[in-house]
Amino acid sequence: MNNVKMILEKYGKDTIWFYLKDDKTEENFKKELMELGATWMGGEKLEKHHRLSYYIAVHSDKTIAFISSMCWKMSFATNKEIVHVDYSSLKRIYF
Repeated sequence: MNNVKMILEKYGKDTIWFYLKDDKTEENFKKELMELGATWMGGEKLEKHHRLSYYIAVHSDKTIAFISSMCWKMSFATNKEIVHVDYSSLKRIYF
């Protein structure tokens, strides 16, 4: 089972924000996104040589986008609607 797909289905939200703790996590996450046919917000298909940041938004239509660390941190205080997931543990993050 593709974990990214499972998380999108589990929470039923239009967008899920993922935290990627290290390079190995990024590699596994990217592989799953590529299996789903993910594209960047601009329409470019995600490829193996692309780098991801620690924080990535995945939308229900399989588009992805970078999230700044400031937006990630501020969202816990300002927006309870955003689902934050630690990809390495597949657990939702609450603050």
